[in-house]
Amino acid sequence: MKNKVLIILLIFSSFNLWAQDQDLDVQEVDVVEQFVPMIPPARKIVDIPKISDTVKVQKNVYYSTLSKQYQTAYQIDTIRPAKIKGEPIPRLYQTYLKLGLGNTALPSFEGYYNSLRNKQWSYGVEAGYHNSPAKVQGFDAGFQQTNIAAYGKGVLDFGIVNANISREGNVFSAHGMQDSLSEQKMHQYWGYSQFNVSLESKHNNRDRLRYFTAINLSDLNEMTENNYGFESLLKKRFGTYDYSVGFKADLYTNNTATDMAFAADTAREGIYTLSPRFYGDFYGLKVSAGFDEVINNRIMDTVGLNFHFYPQLRADYDIVPKIFKVYGGVRSGLQKNSYWSLSKENPFVLNALQYDGDAVVLKNTSSMDFYAGLNTYFNSDIRLSAELSFASRKDMAFFARNENPNYYLNKFSVLYDNVKHLSVQANANWNPSDRKGVHFSLMYNHYNLTELNYPSGMPSFEANLNGFYNLGDKIIGHLDVYTAFNRVAERTGQLDYAIKYIDLKNIIDFDLKVEYRYNKVLSAYLIGKRLIGGYEIWQNYPVIPRQIQLVISYQL
Repeated sequence: MKNKVLIILLIFSSFNLWAQDQDLDVQEVDVVEQFVPMIPPARKIVDIPKISDTVKVQKNVYYSTLSKQYQTAYQIDTIRPAKIKGEPIPRLYQTYLKLGLGNTALPSFEGYYNSLRNKQWSYGVEAGYHNSPAKVQGFDAGFQQTNIAAYGKGVLDFGIVNANISREGNVFSAHGMQDSLSEQKMHQYWGYSQFNVSLESKHNNRDRLRYFTAINLSDLNEMTENNYGFESLLKKRFGTYDYSVGFKADLYTNNTATDMAFAADTAREGIYTLSPRFYGDFYGLKVSAGFDEVINNRIMDTVGLNFHFYPQLRADYDIVPKIFKVYGGVRSGLQKNSYWSLSKENPFVLNALQYDGDAVVLKNTSSMDFYAGLNTYFNSDIRLSAELSFASRKDMAFFARNENPNYYLNKFSVLYDNVKHLSVQANANWNPSDRKGVHFSLMYNHYNLTELNYPSGMPSFEANLNGFYNLGDKIIGHLDVYTAFNRVAERTGQLDYAIKYIDLKNIIDFDLKVEYRYNKVLSAYLIGKRLIGGYEIWQNYPVIPRQIQLVISYQL
């Protein structure tokens, strides 16, 4: 009740309050005209606006772990290495023998003996003998071939040593389809002897220095021709690229035997080659580049010193990795032509002795080859490859039968010419397993000659087919088909000094070999060579047709 009375009294009470005790100033404004708004002119700092701001710098903070080993009482139990069962190491045999007999050959023999498994040493020897009394079109086409060789390899603390020594002999009849030649005039002999020893580094670490050094010695026909060679190669990686530098020295002498009458004077020649190389990978493009600087010093009646520069380049690129690859580049060099190399290609070449009436002129072949190719895999079984090449060759060697009436008309001279050589190669391989496979190859050659009219003996087109099939590891068959088309042979030495030509027949032939494995150590072979025949590889030397041979092999 008292509260209500107090509230009523407060409501009806009055109070006087003063906010300020002075009068406010009065400001009067006289309007004389209408107000017009105006914007004062602005001053530009820059023509193009830009943002001026600060950037907070990120600090590079490096965190590292501090290794500290804590000793524990826990002991780890070792696990014994696993042993693979059911995959025994195949047995090796020390001795391998082959004996054969055929319709155009006397009993032939081949023997091999080698060491068994050894991590430090390996060695072996081999020997062979083949003899044939065959006749072709009434002319003696017999031959006698022998070979013996020994080799050894040692893995030592300072490197790997390889050495081999060999001797090959080839005695045959160079009849040349001439009835008037005596047995002595038809007799032809080549004996090849060589010794090689090399030392190379044991490791394959590309970041470490790798080396290879070799010495090569060879002799032809007991001092008719000798070669002394030295080779050294160093390799190492610097950064992401590999580098190498090689040096070769090839010293050559001929006609040095004192008990033989040679048709030409003694000649000496030295070929020295410096070969730096660079290997790199640029975004998938694998490049190998370098050059060969060659010094050719030939000493006969006069001294001839020549310098040659040969660029070397190869680039590989995988368009589809492991499926489709293209490559190309430049390969060039100096090829030495000697009695050794020429007789290996054509055994009926003049043999440097006086009784042949003449000697072969020896010139080295200089070549510059531009090439491009591709490799492709359709699957794991089929592989195709092709290559296009255009080469410029100076002093390319060709064989021409020497028809000088003062000679025996059964040997070949060597002609040289400058050549532009275009070649196209294609290969196809089908290998679904190690029990069967087929290889097919094609080659087309076009020669643009400077002085000669035809590339003597060189075919324009070649096709080859090779195949094998293994039937249950018991019967294994091999087939080799080879063809060559458009071949022309040259003849030289006529009294009018003209070079004449003769068409050679096309080559279409095949070889067949069937092996029957009686067990792991005994096998029998039925071999047929040149089962069609009827052609000449070298003019006036028909091949021996339909050679059938039965061979038995045994290993122990």
